[in-house]
Amino acid sequence: MFKDECVMERRRKRSPLQIMQDTVYALFIRELRTRFGGSRLGYFWAIAEPAGQAAIMAGIFSLLGRSSISGVEVGLFMVTSLLTFKLFNKILTQTANAVQANKGLMSYRQVEPIDPVITRVIIELVTYICVLFLLCVLMAWVLGYEVLPAFPLQLIGAIGLLTLLSLGIGLLLCSLVEYWADTPKLLTVVMTPMLFVSGVFYPASVVPKHYWYLINWNPVFHCLELMREAYFDVYYAGFGSWTYVISLTLLFLSLSLSLYHVNRSRFIGG
Repeated sequence: MFKDECVMERRRKRSPLQIMQDTVYALFIRELRTRFGGSRLGYFWAIAEPAGQAAIMAGIFSLLGRSSISGVEVGLFMVTSLLTFKLFNKILTQTANAVQANKGLMSYRQVEPIDPVITRVIIELVTYICVLFLLCVLMAWVLGYEVLPAFPLQLIGAIGLLTLLSLGIGLLLCSLVEYWADTPKLLTVVMTPMLFVSGVFYPASVVPKHYWYLINWNPVFHCLELMREAYFDVYYAGFGSWTYVISLTLLFLSLSLSLYHVNRSRFIGG
């Protein structure tokens, strides 16, 4: 009896931040079981899919007589580029559906609509870090690549900035889904050309500077270039702009959080 009273007392004293942490943790475990726990190969495919895509692209470049891109080994270039773009893609697609997929949980007082959004961002970021680490270790062991980043703090900044940018756009899409249910379908259509105009398969250094205005609008391209300049000591194109990406990220976060506040009751009751 005394133990139960202590537990209830501790729950009553929880701050809003502690409640949010507990909720996100519970949703995190739930999402992991749903996404990866349904199949014994669930975690395997999280690694095999990007590794297979990178291997195919590296094989194509090798057939064309290219062993490196701007001084970077093709395999390492493709793995880092594909994984980083997939982080952006996954966060957008997962957060756009986050509230709709968890509507049944909104009846619980502790669950806020923002909680499943944050949970899915954390899952995608953790998955990205784990898969990148494992694939880089594998390439260092098997192929002898130098996989340690040249500027770790800049790399963390570039990935963190891309994550926040993805969160801002994803939360914005989350509000749009409430008014137009087919928003995720449109997102799927848009992401296909984005794969080719974001510099995943080629660096900005191969694009003539007088044509940079055609790609300068794309913040994902900027993030990929900032990531490459931080990761590879031999690579520098001078294209990525921290100022542009930070400004755009703050704009999207401000707009999406404002729309979230306006639509919060719709998220819960809709």
